[in-house]
Amino acid sequence: KLLPFQFERSMVMVAKIHQEEPIDIPDLEDDAGFIEYSAKNGDVLMFDISEKSCRKHGFEFGNRVETPRGLASVVGVRDHCLWFHIDGDPGASFWDNANNLDKLIDLGIKLAAPEIEPEIGVGEYRIKKVQCPSGEQVTIVMQNQNGPCPLIALCNVLALRGTINVDGGKYDRITCEGMIQQISSSLRKMYDFDNTYSHESIQEAINSMQVLQYGMDINFSFSNCDSIENTQTTKIFQMFGIRIVHGWIVDPSSQAATILQNQSYNDITLQLAALQEKTDKKQSSNSINIAPSSPSPVKMKPVASSPSSNTNANTNANSSEKPNVDNSEVKILSKEEGMILGDFLELTCQQLTPIGLNKLKETCKDGELTIFFRNNHFSTLIKHENELYTLVTDIGYEKEPQIVWELLSLDGNSVFLSGTFFTLEELKQQEIVRNTALEFGFFMMDIENAIRECQKKGKKFPDIDDVLLWLSENVGQLE
Repeated sequence: KLLPFQFERSMVMVAKIHQEEPIDIPDLEDDAGFIEYSAKNGDVLMFDISEKSCRKHGFEFGNRVETPRGLASVVGVRDHCLWFHIDGDPGASFWDNANNLDKLIDLGIKLAAPEIEPEIGVGEYRIKKVQCPSGEQVTIVMQNQNGPCPLIALCNVLALRGTINVDGGKYDRITCEGMIQQISSSLRKMYDFDNTYSHESIQEAINSMQVLQYGMDINFSFSNCDSIENTQTTKIFQMFGIRIVHGWIVDPSSQAATILQNQSYNDITLQLAALQEKTDKKQSSNSINIAPSSPSPVKMKPVASSPSSNTNANTNANSSEKPNVDNSEVKILSKEEGMILGDFLELTCQQLTPIGLNKLKETCKDGELTIFFRNNHFSTLIKHENELYTLVTDIGYEKEPQIVWELLSLDGNSVFLSGTFFTLEELKQQEIVRNTALEFGFFMMDIENAIRECQKKGKKFPDIDDVLLWLSENVGQLE
């Protein structure tokens, strides 16, 4: 008989499981002790996933096994029983008449033959289940080397909002067409009974998404973080109420600010090209240096980048080919102005300035999800407690469930955080508190209650003394 236990709900929700698909058990470090996981009845419980505890029952956390009810994944140990998530069930459960290895063997539970996963194909992108700021788990799309970053960023913002549910299928991967279909379906439903946009406008925006898998043309000013020029390609972001922002802002007290006033990125690129062309004609052997030695950050005549592009943001001119500039339509810069702008582009080639970072913090609302453009790449950005974080989608972190956000900073030092904005060190300290309280003989359910109550009193990271004090005063008073 398969029985679900009923305990108090934990503060963390877990992902819904698709019917008849293998359960996605997260990869954790070898010394990981406990995870929260949904039981068959929907309650979120704490499970011991340590190698020592699971091996007493003959298996390890995450093992795929054959059971009397079909294939399942080993979740962990709770109340001296090994729990399984059977494919197709809404959560984990256990056999109450099989609390040791011998009884499990008698039931016929054994390791399943390993399934060989096919190699990821062209145009396919891996997905990852992460905990979002609200505590629920969502599925995001990971960024391959040649991934379509504007489309992935849009998809991930909608996933984190709860607007779409990314379905990666059996092998946890999705195609560009799959992303476009889910986004298109969501957009149509959003405006089913809303006449803000005509059906024709909505269809045009959906059609424009095809371009996003190859890149996106953008043009902006250096004065405001959200000064992105509206185009047909950016229209779908507007329809979803998603802002595209950047932090490449000029210091208003600098000489460059005067020259850049009312000028867009494309404007100054053409102006610098025209000045260089003019100078080359006058003295080809001694041309002035008006541009950075690194590739120019924008294309003079933007076109869709090829699928082999490393960024898919159409703002990178790696070619030495000069644009055909119509000087009659371009503002003529002086040699001094050209030098000033060339120096500005070179000194700010990372495309994020101190004033730009501050303006982003002022511009973005707490909890707002935006599309962030930097270094010819589009990513998902969120503001949390006056700090800015980008969503970690690099495929190298696919198997790191606790690495979800990265602090946006100027120094380039990577600070990774969990889905609820705890650093990895803070997570380790919380685990130490839980394990210590367990050694005192308290149940995990009571320990989680104690941690939550301490957090309600303003202690984001309760220490063991706080937790033990609450337990000693309240554990006997729980319903």
